[in-house]
Amino acid sequence: MSRGVVTSVDGCNEISPILSVREFFDKCRLSLNREALDCQPPDEEISFESLAAALGVQEETVRQLSDICHEDKLVCPARPEYLEDFDVVNDGIPEGVDLMSLREVKRLQEKKKPVKSRAKNEKEINHMPSEELQKMFGTQVQKFEPIEKPEVVLTITVYQANNMRVHREYLFLSSQPLYALRDCVVCDSDNIVSTDHSENPWDTDAQIRNKDVCKSAFLFIENIFYIDKRDPTARDYSRVIMDWASRRSLKTPNVGNMTSRLMEGVTFRDINIRLGFPYLYCHQGSCEHLVIFKDIRLLHCSDPQNRLLYPCMTFRTREYKTRCMICRIYLARWITVNDELAMQDPSFFCKKCFDALHYTEDGQKVCKFEAYPIMNPEKNQEN
Repeated sequence: MSRGVVTSVDGCNEISPILSVREFFDKCRLSLNREALDCQPPDEEISFESLAAALGVQEETVRQLSDICHEDKLVCPARPEYLEDFDVVNDGIPEGVDLMSLREVKRLQEKKKPVKSRAKNEKEINHMPSEELQKMFGTQVQKFEPIEKPEVVLTITVYQANNMRVHREYLFLSSQPLYALRDCVVCDSDNIVSTDHSENPWDTDAQIRNKDVCKSAFLFIENIFYIDKRDPTARDYSRVIMDWASRRSLKTPNVGNMTSRLMEGVTFRDINIRLGFPYLYCHQGSCEHLVIFKDIRLLHCSDPQNRLLYPCMTFRTREYKTRCMICRIYLARWITVNDELAMQDPSFFCKKCFDALHYTEDGQKVCKFEAYPIMNPEKNQEN
């Protein structure tokens, strides 16, 4: 299964059997020593004797492997010492050096061009940026909360809405509540303002987003609907689906075997999953995201040891940014429809061009149009 595209679920070799996160946790706790469970690196290097015993081979075999695999043996005889600081792409291949690898590197580097494709415009990160921490906690995290060990870490991939492209990837602790995953999903449909604000574009308090109105959502994992009812106004989407499934089960027996639970009070340790299998997150009525549990393992000493850093984002795709159709410089802040002054419908404007084109100096509309603000802060960090 590639990171960019969901592969077919028919490939059984890519999907694990159903496993209980709690059983995985218990088996690790019973089978590993305290040093491994506490994420403590070994104080001393592993001896040849202990390594031979672990591998079930003679100590002499381990010594031979160590000698054969030593980094000094990885140097090609045709590679000169001065090649470390040599720029093959700009300076060319040195005279007298006949390495196929250098010729291939030079060919590939010269072939590369700036990538402008939206699908390939992705960025991988190995830590959570400080701005992400500020968004999540309201301020930069300076406190430290130790993680109670042993602990299991799950790698979860969230896909774009109604799309087969990866949006973000996170590390979760098994002791975290299931709604932590729901709170991590960032989607444009949550930030849409569905009412016309052309009459009062400066009244930011009136710009109510969809997520402020519709707070209903569910996760569907192994035939169980996990409903988010933390807000009293949230609706249970699963009831309609299960009623339909119960009627459908008369014709298709396996369809109706569904249950529902509240998301609050359930941790990742309480659920059953299949690695590589696509599950469903649904919000805003019909906005659907694929969610895939990619990996499950014990917490390692190289992982963040501060509980406040989880969920920890390890990957996100770069957001597509729409520029103002007038100045082509600033990011779009407004969308207009049925606009008499625009060349296309809908049209996108930055704040300066939007005000200058559609309003007089005293704030009166100069023509008929409908205006909707763009409220996604991640896509609009300029102007």
